[in-house]
Amino acid sequence: IWATQVVAIYVPGNTPFKHLAQMGGDVIMRGYYVGRARNPCLWAVQTEYRVPIWRFIGAVAFAGFGSTSDTWAGIDISRIWPSYGGGIRVRVSKKDNVNVRLDYGVGA
Repeated sequence: IWATQVVAIYVPGNTPFKHLAQMGGDVIMRGYYVGRARNPCLWAVQTEYRVPIWRFIGAVAFAGFGSTSDTWAGIDISRIWPSYGGGIRVRVSKKDNVNVRLDYGVGA
């Protein structure tokens, strides 16, 4: 399975710091801790390739890149944050399609 995610977030106005768009964590840009970069504008693209290994065990490789800025016009292509990594998936319920995952991500 090959999956891709494109995310664009804009938080308008005089927003408190804790409500700004956050890059990092287990959803957007694995490899950076949650909130590593915070700004009103965020965009990110990430892709992953999942492959079965044996019965209920699978592996994944992922990569992504993104950036943040105060404004959309202020996004600088030379300041793109890359991330990449891999992980293992163990299916714990075939009926409900539930997996437990262990990922290792690197933000460069």
